[in-house]
Amino acid sequence: MESILLINPPYNREVYTETKTLSVHPPVGLAYLASFVQRYGVKVEIIDANALNYSRGELVNRIVDHPSRIVGITSVTALIHSVCKICDEVRAKSDKVIILGGQHGTFKDKEILESCKSIDYIVRGEGEVTLLRLLHRLKINKSAKGLMGVSYPDNNTVVSNPSRPPIKDINKIPFPAWELLPRSKYKLNGFLDIGFKGEQLAKLISSRGCPNKCTFCASAFFWGKVRFRNVDNIYEEIEYLTQKLHVRQIDFMDDCLTIPVSRFKDLCNRIIDNKLNFKWSCYSRVQNITDELVLLMKKAGCFQVLLGIESGNQEIIDSLKKNITLEQVTNAVKLFKKHGIDCLGFFMVGLPKDTKYTVHETVNFAKKLNLDFPFFSVTTPLPGTELYDSFMSSDLAPSNFEWDQFSTHGKTIYRTENLSSEEIKKLYDYAIKKCYFNPTFITNLLINILKNPYKLTRYWKLLRAFVNI
Repeated sequence: MESILLINPPYNREVYTETKTLSVHPPVGLAYLASFVQRYGVKVEIIDANALNYSRGELVNRIVDHPSRIVGITSVTALIHSVCKICDEVRAKSDKVIILGGQHGTFKDKEILESCKSIDYIVRGEGEVTLLRLLHRLKINKSAKGLMGVSYPDNNTVVSNPSRPPIKDINKIPFPAWELLPRSKYKLNGFLDIGFKGEQLAKLISSRGCPNKCTFCASAFFWGKVRFRNVDNIYEEIEYLTQKLHVRQIDFMDDCLTIPVSRFKDLCNRIIDNKLNFKWSCYSRVQNITDELVLLMKKAGCFQVLLGIESGNQEIIDSLKKNITLEQVTNAVKLFKKHGIDCLGFFMVGLPKDTKYTVHETVNFAKKLNLDFPFFSVTTPLPGTELYDSFMSSDLAPSNFEWDQFSTHGKTIYRTENLSSEEIKKLYDYAIKKCYFNPTFITNLLINILKNPYKLTRYWKLLRAFVNI
């Protein structure tokens, strides 16, 4: 079987300024691909250029000099232009076979292959089985014709084979190949950082997909039908991370770890009964959050939850198909705070039905919740979402744009019927300053720093980054 070099491109260096390079997260998706194809005898190496802080030129040289004939590289929307440049430079210096994967490639395969002639194949969606079968085709010099989940150029056209059905039993997928990652290089920003660094950190995914189909999110469309790992399988991975790799903090990456509730309770009880000593955070929806459940989470080691709230206006929340209420949000935050679990809430500025008034409503609601950190972003219509489709089919979409202009924290090309791009950016700045210069927020922040002095430097960097001091 062929060997393959998997690449995580230098996201922080390309997208953010140096002062905003605050978090370096492990590319768990690539580590899953690596462990899966390794099971079938493929030799794999991962270059995490983001963690290693490689420049584009340094990465290109590493790829060109590497003995593997086949290169797999992932990309998100904001980075696709840079990734295409990397592929072009690799192609100019070598005859590597270049495979692209990731969310942007999944939803924009034809556009990418038409504009970037250096890419040979795109693996769409869930990549493990598709990549393995493509590697087998390449080994025997057979074409990708008919291979589900693969897109490729053919003369002057782009062939997009039918999508591959999702893996039915994700319990059978091997754990990520952590041994291939530079674990000492990973770090978290000040609001997730509780003192553990590098090899003490890990991320875990206990499900794929999301039962909800929010208009701004592509998860349900990328992963297909939502699938859950069983508690035995999840616990085995937790035990491996904490006992074998000596991990002290695990961040669950599921769109919502707390559902199904029965599975989540079983997992918490398993952690408690076996007295595993680690801290963890997770994303959660606000339905079904009870005093009993939150107390169980706290006993199991949960220190923080991240909630997708988006707006302080119920009509707008309903339009996003989130299926939550402001009352449920308020109740959930109160319960998490009651039991000493930090709450980080996500809000979006410039949603399709937003006006200046509704954005002010959102800011006031965020302040009223007294979250440990209200995290604001500019509404961004990413490929694969209902929001993107409606925006691009409207007369609001610009005729020309670059993908790196789809910013979630700066200037934007996005606009709505009620708000211009410039107004959205001003309202985003207003939300940041109104919440972060709020006396209650500053007081709570100072208390947190007094309890955890090591957080001072990172909190300051974060405030500089978001408030543009």
